[in-house]
Amino acid sequence: MTWERPPDLVLVSEVLGNGAALVLTVVLLLLIVRTARANFAMWLGAFCALLWIGGCLSGTILILAGAAPESSAVWTTRLAELAAGVIFPISFLLLWPLPEPADGWRVRVRRWLLIVAVGMAALTLAAGIAQRGEPHGLFISAAPFDAAALMSVGALTVLPGRLKTLADRVYVILTLLGMWVSGIAILLLKHLVFSPQWCAVLTVVKEQAPFLTLIGTVFFFARFRAADVLIKSALRITAGTALALAAASIISNLPVHFGRHISPRPIRLLLTTDVLSVLLLLFLAASKAVTFAVDRWLLPRPDYRAALRELWNELNQLDTEPTIFAAASTHIQSLLELRGVRVLPQAASAGSDDGDIEAPVRVRGEWTHLLSVKPGRGRCSLLSADVRFLEDAAALIGGRIETLIAERERTERQARETKLLQLAAESELKALRAQINPHFLFNSLNTIADLIVTDPVKAETITVLLAKVFRHVLLYSDRQLTAVSEEIEFLRTYLRIEEVRFGPRLSVFMEIDPSVSSARVPSLILQPVVENAIKHGLAPKIGPGHLHIRAARDGRFVKLEVEDDGVGFADPALVPASARRGVGLKIIAERLKTLYQAGARLEFESAKALGSRVTILIPLEAEAP
Repeated sequence: MTWERPPDLVLVSEVLGNGAALVLTVVLLLLIVRTARANFAMWLGAFCALLWIGGCLSGTILILAGAAPESSAVWTTRLAELAAGVIFPISFLLLWPLPEPADGWRVRVRRWLLIVAVGMAALTLAAGIAQRGEPHGLFISAAPFDAAALMSVGALTVLPGRLKTLADRVYVILTLLGMWVSGIAILLLKHLVFSPQWCAVLTVVKEQAPFLTLIGTVFFFARFRAADVLIKSALRITAGTALALAAASIISNLPVHFGRHISPRPIRLLLTTDVLSVLLLLFLAASKAVTFAVDRWLLPRPDYRAALRELWNELNQLDTEPTIFAAASTHIQSLLELRGVRVLPQAASAGSDDGDIEAPVRVRGEWTHLLSVKPGRGRCSLLSADVRFLEDAAALIGGRIETLIAERERTERQARETKLLQLAAESELKALRAQINPHFLFNSLNTIADLIVTDPVKAETITVLLAKVFRHVLLYSDRQLTAVSEEIEFLRTYLRIEEVRFGPRLSVFMEIDPSVSSARVPSLILQPVVENAIKHGLAPKIGPGHLHIRAARDGRFVKLEVEDDGVGFADPALVPASARRGVGLKIIAERLKTLYQAGARLEFESAKALGSRVTILIPLEAEAP
């Protein structure tokens, strides 16, 4: 039997279909290269697809170039097609996931199917080589039919319960449909007689039906990475090929006779341009329809924007890296129905191959961790949107860690600054208080020295009181604040010393509001003011003098007043330096500034022959900075 050269339209359709299949095969190879866990079965399936496409395309091109169908070159291409067709079921049986349990009858069936597939492939290839003169002998022509039957049995026994999405079902249906249609067409052409037109149709079907199997292969191989991109590409290429075939058929049958005076060539060219323009618009519409159908029905996906917002809000509530990693892993695993999600340190992830998809977590531009995702057995396809979501989730994890690090650095910096300010303030306060104690001691000892000569009894009394005063000072030397009641009690002891010195010339009156007795004020804040009032206001005065001490609440402040009816001054600006800028008042002003910044005030008033008044406003403890 000798083959007849197929019609040119059939050959053109084969070139278009095989060219589209070649593009899909290249895309498939690129996908496998990008797959993190590509295995032998994947490469075997891709090799079969490439061998089949190469054989079909090479044979068609040889025939178009004038080679006889029965020539050795064409026969070699047909043998390549045959090899691809009989080896292909082996790769798919290996790629299908192992059934559970591991020792169940489904596993045994799968094992026997693999043995049968290998045996059939070996016998068919041997027969093809032996029957070089008739490569479409009965045994060889039945090979696609046998392969389709073998894969159908495998699908019915191994895959039930594992096809969770529409895309998974589509790849099985397309794979089996392509092999069945091709096998049936070969048998029909072999054993039945058809008209030339039907023979051409069956020839096209025989040659192009495996294209469906290739599309199904793309669906399957894309199940772990960017399935929607591959599926959309496959369907667009299929639509483009179908429209190209339609264009070739229409253009080849355009009318060429339009009248005696009209040249058919321009008319034919015009009509060809119109046909191509319409088909181009149809292709654009088909491309949009493919995108919509895949996103809406084949591979539906969650609302990833809302999922990312929810993840970010959840991460913002956490303040440690382990809790952030655990929350992100749980969220992603639940949303995408994955087998496992882990965030690994960069050092630990270098030697790990646990994840099928990995997204780097970068902190301040440096790769510090790896988001490792393991889809698991039976997992629905991970789409390109899924992969982008994982990358965005990894970016959110890195962003939250950056924010956490910045917060920690800011907190540590503020703590250091606060500590430094506290240490500086404590040092300053200790220095200021160190100035108060010697100043007070110096004045008291001078008084005792004078009284030892003039009044030894008073000197003894003052010495006892002075010991009590300094016992108090030593006891509270490390306390910056004290209660108003404690400050007044200490002041009473000190004033007893002054009352001994001045006798009836000094009268002391105290008005203490009980509501401020527990309020906190700087320790030893009133003693220098009282000492200043006695020394510069009452001591120079002839006759008795009166000293008024008040403590009351004034809005948000504790108001402390020390008022005397001493000599006073007509203009406070004329107050002697020893009184106005003396050590006591100066130290008080500096202490208030150190403790309360601008929150406390010290006011000085004086009038000649009427006396002076010092007012100290200290914010209540709740209002203090």
